[in-house]
Amino acid sequence: MRPTTTATCCGIVAAMLTIGGIACAAAKNLGDVLRESGWDQIIGTWVDAETKGSRNKTTYAWRFKDRVIEITSWDSWDGEKESVSLIGLNPKTGDVFNLSADSQGASSLGRWTIGKEGEAILDLMFVSGEGQEGFLRIRQAFKDNDTLIVTIDLPEPIVFEMVRVKKPQSASNAKTDAWLRQTWDALQAEVEAGNMSAEDARAKMIAIKKDVDEKQKK
Repeated sequence: MRPTTTATCCGIVAAMLTIGGIACAAAKNLGDVLRESGWDQIIGTWVDAETKGSRNKTTYAWRFKDRVIEITSWDSWDGEKESVSLIGLNPKTGDVFNLSADSQGASSLGRWTIGKEGEAILDLMFVSGEGQEGFLRIRQAFKDNDTLIVTIDLPEPIVFEMVRVKKPQSASNAKTDAWLRQTWDALQAEVEAGNMSAEDARAKMIAIKKDVDEKQKK
């Protein structure tokens, strides 16, 4: 049986699997920060890969477009519970913050930063429903557009995957997604050949995706 801290961490992680932390004082709003870092693709519904949602289901949606993300989650890591989180941008410091609370009385306050290779790192302070206080670091990275690798930093790290729940796509959207995947594969090939840095490839892909998104809105 895991110690209480581990169980508490697992219980709140569903609400913490958010948009990838970034601090950017020059950003106009949260939407800009996400698009610039490539984490705008977090929007949607995700489930744990092992049970396909029997253990965890989390939805990320804009509460106020480009300003606040609301995360609603159900999980059974440590007894069945529901969680709600809000993600926002501090307009003075440019920090991305995370506020969460769950149905068992736990709450947390965290701040996101960006690590190597685009990894999102969340450092948070939490209080369990029993009043136990603690500090936790959660790291996550995109394995691909539809898979998140989540790591809870403990003496014995907990690592698991979350997968995106896909909605039925129109033929045109499916074609666009296929083209984007091919473009990313081509950029990765350039990186492996030494013709482009990983950072430049990521920046170029972000710009391409942003252009596609803007065209689809028209």
